Amino acid sequence: MADIKISKNHHIDETELRSQLVKLADQIAAQFGIRSDFRDHEVSLSGSAVKQGTVFWTADTVSIELTLNMAGKIFKNQIKQKIEQKMNEIVAAS
Repeated sequence: MADIKISKNHHIDETELRSQLVKLADQIAAQFGIRSDFRDHEVSLSGSAVKQGTVFWTADTVSIELTLNMAGKIFKNQIKQKIEQKMNEIVAAS
């Protein structure tokens, strides 16, 4: 079961959304050591704080689910707050 689940509606074209998600991935990587592996409509996340994570999107929603390891659980609120803030910024641009 995911420790963090966030889902937002959006009206952004796929190219712009992917570009914004790449920026988000770079920011959380720098701050929390989370690595990302982009595929078609999905990004796999892993790292020192994340046991398993996925970002996925459709034409009108973007969602993230993270299962944190022990180190990540210490920073759960910070991680969730940062991701939620950035996702809000992304969808506000739509």
